[in-house]
Amino acid sequence: MTASQIAEFLGASKNEVSKILKKLKERDLITSPNRCYYSFREVGEGND
Repeated sequence: MTASQIAEFLGASKNEVSKILKKLKERDLITSPNRCYYSFREVGEGND
């Protein structure tokens, strides 16, 4: 999902969602398989 799609689904602003996504990515809780698209990490993926 993109930040815009998530914002629309939640009824929040895109800027607010983008800030949260950035923090989640820094903590390795989400991944960005393609530019501007985000998803949760799979079990066993990343720094476990």
